[in-house]
Amino acid sequence: MPQRVSAPGATMGGPTRRHCLLGLSAGLLLPLGAWADDDDEGFRIGGRPGRGWRKLAETQARRAVDRDEIRVRADRAYSAIRLRVFNAPVEMLNLRIRFRNGETREIEVRQFIERGGATRIIDLPGERRFIDSIIFWYKTPLGAKERATVQVWARG
Repeated sequence: MPQRVSAPGATMGGPTRRHCLLGLSAGLLLPLGAWADDDDEGFRIGGRPGRGWRKLAETQARRAVDRDEIRVRADRAYSAIRLRVFNAPVEMLNLRIRFRNGETREIEVRQFIERGGATRIIDLPGERRFIDSIIFWYKTPLGAKERATVQVWARG
């Protein structure tokens, strides 16, 4: 009968080859799972926002420090917004949100958004609000070859 030889360091009750392979597999798969769902609000890189988010408007950013106003004809009230950027990066400076009741809210964003990225979730004050327009100030990098597309998304 052939003699069974154990691996060095593998003692009774110690780690076996199978345990090492399972640990290695888990270590390799964990980062993949984290990458696949790295945004709990559905704004995955290259993906579409999840349920509850609705695209309100879209504009093409100019190449410079600039100000754009987006008119929103919202048919319902929202509790939060988020901006997504495509085609080129943008440094989002500030926002001014004008609500249907005439109130405005100034929000300092100060966030550099890579192509395919999004701002943080910006909660709207009080109860859900009807948005009339959003004015935003931004800078685009001087070397950008394309104009950035900026989308406004809102959550009910």
